[in-house]
Amino acid sequence: MDPTTFALAFATRHLDAVSTYFGLSNADVRFVATTIGALSLCVAFLRLLSGRHKRQETIADPSANESLRSIRRQRMPRDI
Repeated sequence: MDPTTFALAFATRHLDAVSTYFGLSNADVRFVATTIGALSLCVAFLRLLSGRHKRQETIADPSANESLRSIRRQRMPRDI
């Protein structure tokens, strides 16, 4: 489980105890929840962009495409 998911699960399960312990008001809890949610969305968006960038690098590399073609030829030889 990644740290962001763990933090959200922990905060959701123990929100009342945590807010009482730290003396947070409802507005403070909403602010913290909104901040954590926004950071989670940013992390997810950056991971998505990073994944797209990596996929574009492999597709743009002609040698990678050629190696994929040779693997496909080995698996499914064509009779001419």
